[in-house]
Amino acid sequence: MGGAEKSLVSFFNSIDKSILENNQYVFDLMVVDKIDASFNLSQIPSFVNIVNAPRDLVIYSTPLKQLIKANNIGLGELIKKLSWTVRKRINSKHNEMSENELLWYVEGKNLSSLQKEYDVVLAYLNGTTTYYAIENISAKKKIVWMHNDFDRLGYNVSFQKRFLDKADYIVTISNSCADSLKKYFPDLLPKIKVIENISSGLSIRKMADEFYPDEFKNANEKKILLSIGRLVHQKGYDIGIKACRILKNKSIEFVWYILGTGELQEEILQNIKKEGLEDNVVLLGIRENPYPYIKNCDVFFQPSRYEGKSIALDEAKILNKPIVVAAYDTIYDSIVNEETGIICKLDSEFLAKGLIKVLQSEDLQRKLNLNLVSEKNDNASEINKYFKLINE
Repeated sequence: MGGAEKSLVSFFNSIDKSILENNQYVFDLMVVDKIDASFNLSQIPSFVNIVNAPRDLVIYSTPLKQLIKANNIGLGELIKKLSWTVRKRINSKHNEMSENELLWYVEGKNLSSLQKEYDVVLAYLNGTTTYYAIENISAKKKIVWMHNDFDRLGYNVSFQKRFLDKADYIVTISNSCADSLKKYFPDLLPKIKVIENISSGLSIRKMADEFYPDEFKNANEKKILLSIGRLVHQKGYDIGIKACRILKNKSIEFVWYILGTGELQEEILQNIKKEGLEDNVVLLGIRENPYPYIKNCDVFFQPSRYEGKSIALDEAKILNKPIVVAAYDTIYDSIVNEETGIICKLDSEFLAKGLIKVLQSEDLQRKLNLNLVSEKNDNASEINKYFKLINE
């Protein structure tokens, strides 16, 4: 349920069905990790053909622990997976590359290619998805996405340029992200396009009314904070936990619910216990419909270190929730400080002050709510930009 995946689901569900009636378009979706994608796959419309990824790409892309847990790896594949790890370490003299880049450098050229030829391939995630689309899929046009601020991804510029040079278009999701790309790839300027992640206000508001979260019934009149995002370093939950410790020290009654799963789950649980916040910070895992949680929280809290353009934040804006967010580089594409949200320095004390400021002022909450109501946050019309690139 990452932002890019949710955006792709929204893309498919925003397509005008009339263009499908004359068979002008046929859509194939290749999913590498169907276990991790199960929630998203349930939301893919029936006109999309789900295509199996080559088996060696599945083994290449899926974490070993996940393959073992799902009993989805044979002995020969296990040996191959372990050999890639060894070869990657041997080649670690190329340490200017990220781990993702280094693995492709070592093994990507040996992966199976798709046999079918396409008119257009859309590589909807940066990293392996882009590398595979450029080098292993035959298509007349190739469009790749960069869903984050390039400055923060730790990528090797020359390695990335090898792939971006071969793309017809490079799509990113905000003006700040585009500026970051232009800084590193000025000669690719004509290829760089900004298309926002699609968020359908009509659909989100309808789903937000489907139920009241059972977990919130147990909050016992405490103020409810909510975050949505993978449990990874990028999302800043470690800093948010320290901010919550400050709130508790000031005797503020609250519960911070976090929707998401990820590699740092155990570490985050340990931090919660270390700070004595077991009753105040609760990991809920994934919910197929997160919108009732957003609608019924008191504050949407996002302590991220960096983002491209956060879909979760856009959804909170559509539901007119008071927002407290860290001052990452691209936040100013989404929030006007003190008008549509409170932007705080990425620091536990500053984030705590921002939360207290909102929680203790009903006037500020009303102001933020009214400003969001008057702001146009539904961008379903972005679908037209997708088809412009596809058809050009």
